[in-house]
Amino acid sequence: MTFKEPIEERLEKLAQAIGSDESMVEKVIAHINAEPIAEFNRIARRIIMNRFTKIAAAAVIILIVVFGMTFLDKSSVPAYGMNDALYLLRQAKTLHIQGWRVTRNENTSKVVKLPFEYWYDLENWRYRKDDARGLDENGEIDYTSDVCDGEYIMREGRYKPHGGQWHKTINFEKVDPARKSNIHGWLEWYSRLRKIEGFYKIGRDIIDGERFDIWEGEYTYGVGDNISIHKLQTWLSPTTAEVGRIKSWEKQGNDEWRQRREYTKFERNVSLPPGIFRTEPPDGYEIQTTKETATVKVWRKRDIYEGTQFNYAPLNYWVEPVFLLKDGSFLACWQSVDAKESRDQSIYFKNLQVGGDLPKLPVEVFAFSPEPNLRDVRFVGFHITHTEKETEKGRRWYEWSLYIPDKQPPEPNTVLLYRLRYVLNVDKTKEIRLKQTALPDWQEIKTEDDFNTFVLGAMATLSDDGKAPKNVTYENVLRLAEQIRKSLAQ
Repeated sequence: MTFKEPIEERLEKLAQAIGSDESMVEKVIAHINAEPIAEFNRIARRIIMNRFTKIAAAAVIILIVVFGMTFLDKSSVPAYGMNDALYLLRQAKTLHIQGWRVTRNENTSKVVKLPFEYWYDLENWRYRKDDARGLDENGEIDYTSDVCDGEYIMREGRYKPHGGQWHKTINFEKVDPARKSNIHGWLEWYSRLRKIEGFYKIGRDIIDGERFDIWEGEYTYGVGDNISIHKLQTWLSPTTAEVGRIKSWEKQGNDEWRQRREYTKFERNVSLPPGIFRTEPPDGYEIQTTKETATVKVWRKRDIYEGTQFNYAPLNYWVEPVFLLKDGSFLACWQSVDAKESRDQSIYFKNLQVGGDLPKLPVEVFAFSPEPNLRDVRFVGFHITHTEKETEKGRRWYEWSLYIPDKQPPEPNTVLLYRLRYVLNVDKTKEIRLKQTALPDWQEIKTEDDFNTFVLGAMATLSDDGKAPKNVTYENVLRLAEQIRKSLAQ
């Protein structure tokens, strides 16, 4: 049998050589019904249902094993058991992760690998994160740990008085039941890389006897003049979609690639070392917050005005919240402030037109761009409305903008991230304290009820009277988006 033989002939020969199994036939047919591989479905099902019904199921299985993805790769839809993989990950009771990141010795410029190791007890929400934060004064790796026993989080830290020695510290926090970390989330994010435009399968590898496909892609990251090129490689199982290894590189312009990080091990349902989640302070540590005085961490809402009174932080901007509309456009709220000018920003919002230019705030977020950006598309910003709110720290202004793609964009689930694009409208400085580089997570708006609940709800929260502007409705926004889209296409 050669690779030049038609697939039907390969299946039939394998079927005759293997024998029959009635139950296996039904299992294979059920599996084929669930697979989105049209050509494979057509050929395999035709053979299974013809004169080789009793024996062809085993041939189908062997074909997959022997020829791997050679045949299946021809389909535009990868045959990955993604849902099964995520189900397995979420059902895992324990998880063990190892890897390292790269730093450079400030004195010698020598490249140093700093290891990290994470243990998770997912049933009881316990974890231990051991990280190397750098090199100490003797050139030795300096480790730090966060340990959670399900009730308390013990955080290691350190400080150095002027002219003194380093003091190692311990601070305790109570676990917030409402904010339990989703450690599956970032693993699922890496599993998405096979769907991202511009990410391609470049090879295969075997890790601990399991086969993985290697996916690679490049994208730019950063804002303003500080843009770097990143490259990701992810080892993904073609049968379970589990992550086997991750490598990342970075470079500036035409410089050489520098590896930044590597995850070398992901283990599910492993035995946990005894006592690994104990939250008893080690000897020699200064206890700054005890368990008796520990509280749940308070997450403050971001205020871009905070810190602008200092000369080193004259400019701030921030984009949040963000909503994805059903037509593929974005509706986003953003702010910008220059510490050197008056806090009264009302002048920026005079004479603005709905669907017109954005306000010329100190930092103007004029567009988003998907990464990777193979289509060279931009989501261009247009003014919708603005809201104002008096807070205990002063008055705040919020711009609400509609961002429309200037050509056919990729589907959002095939985008790694959306990079923010801004322009400075002041000549005083280029120092920006809050350098937001990418669009934050967005809320998907599928219906008018979603729009009224989430979009208008957010506008009302950021308004003095607790109400959204009257002219902002679901129908009006979608109609405006369509008009702008047509004008950009001309």
